Amino acid sequence: MANTDQNRSWTRRQFLRGAGIFGVGSAVGTLAGRTSRAAGAKAGAPSAAPQAYDVEKFKKVDPKLIHYEPAGGIRPPQAEPNRIAFGPDEMLWVTSGKHVTALDQQGAKAVEFSVGEVVRALAVAQDGSVWIALRDHIEVFNTQGKRANKWDPPAKKAWLTSLAVGEKDVFASDAGNRAVYRFDRAGKLLGRLGDKDAARKVPAWLVPSPYFDLEIGGDGLLWVVNPGQHQFQAFTFDGTLEKTWGEASFGIAGFCGCCNPSYFTRLADGRFVTSEKGLPRVKVYSTAGQFESVVAGPASFPKYMENMNSNPIPMDIAADRAGRIYVADTLGNQIRIYQRKS
Repeated sequence: MANTDQNRSWTRRQFLRGAGIFGVGSAVGTLAGRTSRAAGAKAGAPSAAPQAYDVEKFKKVDPKLIHYEPAGGIRPPQAEPNRIAFGPDEMLWVTSGKHVTALDQQGAKAVEFSVGEVVRALAVAQDGSVWIALRDHIEVFNTQGKRANKWDPPAKKAWLTSLAVGEKDVFASDAGNRAVYRFDRAGKLLGRLGDKDAARKVPAWLVPSPYFDLEIGGDGLLWVVNPGQHQFQAFTFDGTLEKTWGEASFGIAGFCGCCNPSYFTRLADGRFVTSEKGLPRVKVYSTAGQFESVVAGPASFPKYMENMNSNPIPMDIAADRAGRIYVADTLGNQIRIYQRKS
């Protein structure tokens, strides 16, 4: 399992020379400690010790909340799928380590190529071009896997984690520098979004580990997860903060741990689908950020549950035009497909 070992090496120690990416136990402890410290501050008392929480109960999901069911799966040509994205022709693009593969609607390999290092982020533009983020720079490929462009790193110590490609703009998140960059399609850096700005009521990015997802919405806004804040933030392309939603909570409607949600995607009607690490859960929220349902709970990902405390990487997600949700189960070595129950 070389790729998993390599992915697990994306630790907090390497990332910021600190501790490793949080597992479930420390994730629960982190939120508990944050909650108790906040309570102590409000009361004017010293911070209380974190409360003991029963992690077992959070592994279980009320069946009434699960509105989706398995609809098959895909075993990708390369082991341990990591990032996934649909192209405009409904080809499913999958990365596995240094490999990039396009699968047709029957799951057969249509295109495959490799790059020089592990792929950190993937996006497919409406013109079919394939955009890849390696650790510190972006590369662009045509639909046959021929490289068309390679950009310079946007900053020293860049750790790119997500890409969003629009008609004229490209956005990339950099967990190493806690930054979101805006480029034109030729690679010219146009500016940064989301830097702390008290006058514009923009909070600082809180990025404890290298998962910092973003996507351009059908509403014309750039949606970014502020993972340590457990919050979505929506910006105009010039950096005005327009909307926020999300809360830190142990409940199913919220997000817990050091940094969740790890990944998200949007359905055709604009609803959000989120993926969490620590406790592996995939959920659906309305366009306004109201919890609606669970796609799959922890029990759906047995390999993750077996390795809860070994800090496995999160599961990327994508949705097709029919509303089916695809989950890159890296440890299970498959792409799981879910459809809404009839």
